[in-house]
Formats: sequence, structure tokens, C-alpha cells
Amino acid sequence: MTKRKLIYIILIALMLIYGCAPAADTQGPDTNTEIGLDPVDVLPRSDEFRLCADNEYLSLYVQPSSGAFYVLDKRSQTVWHSNPPGVEEDETIKGARKTNLQSQLLLSYVSKENNEEISNSHAGSRIKYGIKVAKREKGFRASYEFPDVKITVIVDVVLDGDKVTVSIPRDQVIEAGDYKLFSLTPYPFFGAGGAEDEGYVLVPDGSGALIYFNNNKQSLPEYKQRLYGADPSFSVVRQSAVTEQAFLPVFGIKRNDAGFLAVVEKGAEYATCRAYVSGQNGPYNGGYFDFQLRYSYQYSLDGINDIKLYDKKERVCGDISISYHILENDRSDYNGMAQRLRQYLVENGAREKGGANADVVLNVEGITTQRKYLLGFETRETVVLTQYRQAAAIVEELKAMGMEDIIIQYSGAVLDSYKGRVTGSLTPVSALGGAKDWAALTGMDGIVVAPEISFMKYYRSGNGVSTFFDAARNLSNALAKQQRYKPSTYYPDKEAQVGYLVSPGKLTSLARRFADKLNDNAAISLGDMGAVLYSDYNKSGRYSRTDALGSVTEILEMLQRGGAAVIAEKANMYALKYVDHITSVPVGSSRFSILDRDVPFYQLVVSGLVGYSSPSINLESSPEISFLKLLETGSVPQFTVYGNEDIDIIFTDTPEYFSCSFGTTRERIKDIWSEYSQAIGELGSSTIVSHRYLDDKVVQTFYSSGKSVIINYGSEDYSSPEANVPPMSYCIVGGEK
Repeated sequence: MTKRKLIYIILIALMLIYGCAPAADTQGPDTNTEIGLDPVDVLPRSDEFRLCADNEYLSLYVQPSSGAFYVLDKRSQTVWHSNPPGVEEDETIKGARKTNLQSQLLLSYVSKENNEEISNSHAGSRIKYGIKVAKREKGFRASYEFPDVKITVIVDVVLDGDKVTVSIPRDQVIEAGDYKLFSLTPYPFFGAGGAEDEGYVLVPDGSGALIYFNNNKQSLPEYKQRLYGADPSFSVVRQSAVTEQAFLPVFGIKRNDAGFLAVVEKGAEYATCRAYVSGQNGPYNGGYFDFQLRYSYQYSLDGINDIKLYDKKERVCGDISISYHILENDRSDYNGMAQRLRQYLVENGAREKGGANADVVLNVEGITTQRKYLLGFETRETVVLTQYRQAAAIVEELKAMGMEDIIIQYSGAVLDSYKGRVTGSLTPVSALGGAKDWAALTGMDGIVVAPEISFMKYYRSGNGVSTFFDAARNLSNALAKQQRYKPSTYYPDKEAQVGYLVSPGKLTSLARRFADKLNDNAAISLGDMGAVLYSDYNKSGRYSRTDALGSVTEILEMLQRGGAAVIAEKANMYALKYVDHITSVPVGSSRFSILDRDVPFYQLVVSGLVGYSSPSINLESSPEISFLKLLETGSVPQFTVYGNEDIDIIFTDTPEYFSCSFGTTRERIKDIWSEYSQAIGELGSSTIVSHRYLDDKVVQTFYSSGKSVIINYGSEDYSSPEANVPPMSYCIVGGEK
């Protein structure tokens, strides 16, 4: 049998397994049945907009023939359109681009022949008379039937105070034929600005970034970033780049003197934030969310030819809901957007003036591994980096430098993490000093020692977890291996230790077993559990990112209720109300070419709600810039250290820590702390309240004390009536913000 014939046989088998054959659909009634559209309430088909809801802030008007709408802000008389007005008459816009701009929904679907196709509500529904609009309390309901593919999507649009909410419940997406939906994009042009408008799109990339209207970057791809990060169950052959994550499910538009903030309230775990500038979607600038309803998976049979598998089983994305918070004109910039999101978080349970702040955060590396060879066979040897006594000695030196409140995020500090297993208890490690030294370290005044635990990622079976039965798998039913990638090539490091993910269905029981053994007032570090969501496509039982989200929030609530101080390395929005301190918070964006300016949006949202620290300064390429970022973002300084000076760490599995021995970093930490503590003392507060650009390379951050800091990242002096600031320096000034 030839190699090509073998490939074809395998391909046919895979297609049969993953959904080429039509599957019975039990998700809803026939598309001829209208869900919740009372014939009495259906509006006569008309191109005229008519008022359908009104309150003290907003008025909502709908076009019955299309489901297009606009919102009038009574406070400013600003109008926000779901679709740019005048597109139909604009002869410069043609083809699919024009019908997209006239559409309220964009979608992609796959036929029984496994061909992916795209459509929009104008071409696929409106011109085929497939749209019906009915008036509802506080808004309207629009039914979009796509008769060619027997798909119906029903959308609710309602007013609630100063926001308009777009909702698509799961049972209002109906597939009555062979076609299966893979993505759905509601109202991608809401609030878009034209070529004549000034403004920007705020995107949640890392700390946050701005994309300015009409920035002449039309030749670049649209901005695109998965909310809450990529699904690690789907490993990639090669990382294209190391990027920051989108931790907040939002985007914002500032258009001239007005603005709004869009928040995904339901479905964020399957959403992608996108943004465009004029020239990419006609002469318009804007942002939107699209939602992945099912997964597809790229698979290579021979290492050369890639095949795309489409999973046609039950949809993974559930209810979809987006709220557009219309901002008052004097609060329409990214500072106002941050204030509105902060208010939203407090309304949904976040603690005002909560969290645990600190003078400094230490990531203490307890162990690493090293490859050894015995009789020609490769083995892995555990290498101790920091014993408990060494960690205590480091703390004593930091206290002598003037640091009083210290958070230690200690990896490999307890037996299970030392062994690479999921965590079952906080048992001390004899190789690190045993119970007596552990008690001495954790009993020191002024420090919080948070051993890093994990219920998600592990390297060895044990504690009730079996890799064969309990590890998450991808669409090809292969184990979702967690690999390290070489920073030099972005390809997997085949010599590094491979990890696995516990199936989301098992996480809660593991955490409950651990929590039952946890002492009152204990401190723990969850690693990246607050920032990672993944799925499991195991044939014996599937779990979605939504299932993982439910498990994670249940675990976080359980730990908080038990009185534990919870430290997390980065945190998505759903985790914010449960954690006490967030480490390694990005102080910039991914620096994609389409982005114009970084802003500390994340920090503006969480400052005062929860403590947070910067990425480790001694792991950054420019400690000078990293220090200035502390003052710009209101971050606590963070360092990564280990205590064993005799280890040649270059030959271990963590060579990136080559400059992290405490002996090497001691003086740098001392110098940074001396300057940082003086600056924070002058500012009189660690809570930031607003931020602005004074020049391309000059920013000003205002603190709640009423003082502010001007930071010059440029290569020339900056002069203003407030201050003269040399290059790569800062100046603290008083006055109102």
C-alpha cells in the first residue's frame, strides 16, 4: 500500500469519527416555529425606525425589516447605531463588504461535506424575507432565519438603565438541517466611527491598549485576541509569538466626545475580541466580539499535510450576552471605561478596598529538574534551589533593607508539588528542611508564605489522578500535553518535562479534598489557575471551557469561604472577587503592529479592589523601564529568586533563571526598593485613579492622594509648567487630577 493511499484511508476514518456523517439534532424545534414571537407583537415589515423602549437615560429605536437599531443617549444627544448609516447609498463599498456592513449577524457553518462557509444576515436572511421583529418589554426580539441552511438565530435587545444588552440564549440558536454553526458574531459594527471621526478602540490586551481611528494601518490584519487565553488542550506545533492575554472580556469605543464600554456577560470563555480600522471594513473603525460555538482542530497525518477536523457534536458555547454601557461624555475615555467596569465588578460581588497589598513580592523557586543518564538511559533528577532556611535568611535581609510586608509565592514548597503531583495537602518537604524549618519560615512576622499548589497541571500520576483516565484530551483524543517552548525558536522543547491537565470534571473534588485539610488563615498560591480555562474531549465524557469556568469559580469561592489568603499568578475577570493578590500582572500589551499605545487599563480597574504586583523585574530585559512601569501602573515590585548559590542552573530545565540567585540580585533589589519606597512615600498612596498621555513617550498617572507622577520614557527632556523630566526618569507633582 502506498503512503498516499494510507493517508486517504486514515483521513476517511477520522472524518467518520469527527462528524462528517449527519448527526441527529435535538437542540430545538423546526425553524418554522418562532420562539417567543407572539404574532400580536410582531412589527410590520418596514425600513422606518420606530421607538421600542425608553428610560431616563436612553431611547431604543429598531428597524423592523432588518433588526438594526440605534440608541439615543438623552444626556448628550449622542446616537449609537448598530450599523453605519448610509452604507446602502455608498457606491464606493461593494460586494460582501457592503452586505456585511448592512448585517446584524455574521456566521460561519459547516456542511455535511465538511466545507466551511460564511454568511451574513443581510444576504442570508433579510433579502430572503427571513427576518421578523417583535416588540418586547424594554426592547425587541429579532428572529433571523437563514432558509438556505435551515438555521435560525433569535436575538433579544433590551435597555437596562444606562446600558443596552444584546442576548442570544443557547436555545434560541436552532439548527434544523445538516449545517452546523461554528461561529456567530452579533452586531460587529455597533458604534463604529467613520473616517471623519476622531477616537480609538480600547482592547483588553495585557494591561490594555488603544487602536486609534484612521491610523493608516489598513494593510495589517484586524486585532484578534481570544478572551481568557487560548485553550491549552489544543497544543500548537509552533508558537507564532509570545503574547499577552486578554484577561478582561471587554472593549471600548471612544468616538469624538462620547464613548461606551462593551462587556461580555455570558459566553466570554468562547469569545474573541476583535477590532478594525478604516480601510479594513470600509471607511469604519470599531470593535466587536465573535463567539466560537464549536471547535475545529488542525491535524497533521504525515507532519507535512494538515487536515482540519470539524467537531459537529453538541455546541460548546452556551448563552451569549453583551452589555454596552453608554458613558457620560465627561467619562468617555479609557479612564471612564475603567471606572465603569470597576463599578460593574463591585455590583457583582467584588470587594471594595479588598485584597492584600505588600511592599514586595518574591517568587521563590524551590526546585527544578535536571537530565541525568544512567547506563545510557535518561532520567530526571530533582534539584533543590531554595531550602526553607535559605528562604528565611532572604526574608531577614529584605527586612533589614526596610521591607515590612512581604508576600512569598513559593514553588515546589510542599511535597506534592515537589513530586510533580496534583496537590492533596501542604505537607513540608524533608529535602527542603522539613516541618520544623517550614514552621519557622511561615511563623515570621510581616510575611505571607503562599506555597504554590495545583489542581490543574501535573507531571506525575498520584493523589487519585491517573493520566490514562483523568487527563484532558483534545479532539483527536490524544492527551493534551503541556510542553515548554524554546524562546529561541518557539518550537517545543523536546528535552523539557511534559505536563498534563486534569479533566475539568475532576477539579472540584480534588480541591474539596484539599480544602478539608486546610488550616484556618492559611495562604496558598494557585499559580495560573485563575487565568487558564481548557476543555476535555475525552470519549468517555466531554467537558467544555464553560464547565472549567464553573469548576474554577466554585473552587475559588470554596477557598475564600474557608478563610485562605489566595495569591494568583495573573487573573481573568471572573477570578478577581476571590483572590487577595495578583502577581505578574502585565504592565504592557502584546505590541502587535496594529496597536498604537499601551495603557494601564487592567490596573485602573483593580487598583484598590485587590493587590497586584508587576512581572519579576530581574527577569525583564530593561530593569530601568520596569521600575518606571511600577510608578505608572501602581504595581508592587516583584522579583524571582532562589537561594542555592552552588547550582549551575544553565544545565537544568529552568535556564531562564540564570540571573536569579539571591546573591546576584541582592543589590539590585536593594537599589530598586530604596527608590521605589521613597517615590511611593511621596505619592502618599498605592491606589491609581487615572492616567493620560502628555506626549508620545510621556505619561502621567494620578493617585488617590491627589498627587501624580510624570514619567518620561523618551530620549529627550520633557518640559511643562508642572515639571521638567529628564529622559528615562520621573517627577512627582502635587495638585488635583
